[in-house]
Amino acid sequence: MATGLYIHIPFCVKRCKYCDFCSSLKTADYQRSYINALLSEMAHISRTYPEVDIDSIYVGGGTPSSLYAGGISEIFEGIRQYFRVDSGAEITIEANPESVRGRLAEFKEAGANRISLGVQSLSDDTLSLIGRAHDSTVAKDAIEATLSTFSNVSVDVMLGLPMESIEGSVSTVERLLDYPITHVSAYSLKLERGTPLYVDRANYSFLSDDDQAKCYEEVVDLLRSRGIIRYEVSNFALEGYESRHNLKYWHRQDYIGLGASAHSHIGEIRYHHTSDIDAYILSPKRRYKRALSIDDILAEYFMLGFRTTEGVRLSSLRDIGIDVFERYRAPLKKWNKCLNITENSISIKDEYLYCMNQIAVDFI
Repeated sequence: MATGLYIHIPFCVKRCKYCDFCSSLKTADYQRSYINALLSEMAHISRTYPEVDIDSIYVGGGTPSSLYAGGISEIFEGIRQYFRVDSGAEITIEANPESVRGRLAEFKEAGANRISLGVQSLSDDTLSLIGRAHDSTVAKDAIEATLSTFSNVSVDVMLGLPMESIEGSVSTVERLLDYPITHVSAYSLKLERGTPLYVDRANYSFLSDDDQAKCYEEVVDLLRSRGIIRYEVSNFALEGYESRHNLKYWHRQDYIGLGASAHSHIGEIRYHHTSDIDAYILSPKRRYKRALSIDDILAEYFMLGFRTTEGVRLSSLRDIGIDVFERYRAPLKKWNKCLNITENSISIKDEYLYCMNQIAVDFI
């Protein structure tokens, strides 16, 4: 079966003030212990799913480019030892500007054909305030270096960062479009409880909800004018450059997640690992299992499907015996003006996609 493979690398050069991901600042020796555990898990999973063909690989984090030299090569040697990888597989590695330049040759040789670069902003004041390890000069140099080695480059930006105006966020996107990037992930800042930015939030100004929505709309229009089209609420691509791996998540297709905090979806069972890195290293084969109920499955179809411009595929629901127009009569009526409804799909109209959560909740 065609399956995606996600590898979590929980290491960073520096922890950003908004981050609550599973990540740590650790030495190369500790990182090697983690990679050894990851290889052990690969061997175990390959025996568990011997029939799997991998058609997309995504190495995320954390910051994979902060791994010790040769670490990425070791991971891909393990992948090819334990899994069948399709010759046309999309292979993405996440990287940050401060650590990518010396790693590009290794990534290319390992087999990567797509890089996702975490820029977030091109304002030096903003980058310093949120605790990023690079400035705008380093970011621009990293983009140029990455594009000299890879033709398929995605860039991450965050909209509505503290002390930043609508114009500031839009300006970052405008300057990024000076480069021949193929994909943009544009996320609105979410203050996560317990992060330094959340704790100190009273000391900063943030965009209001209305201004955050306006900023998002301006970015959508700007990207569209350059042929970079939204295909998911936060993701935009030139035609043919949509992230095939991430589409697996939104379409509820099978994927295997390896590493601390990683999740998997196989059939209608979800698995996850502990986010405790030490515990993962001690027991990399241990996963927590949850079989999905019909209500879980339906909730996922709407919450994930509504994220995409394609919407919820009704054929998938018919296959499990669900008459959408009967079961969801009330929310369909309530949100009718916000939805594109056909015999084959239900999607949220462009102008209402930013309100996706409120709409999805009524279907769930």
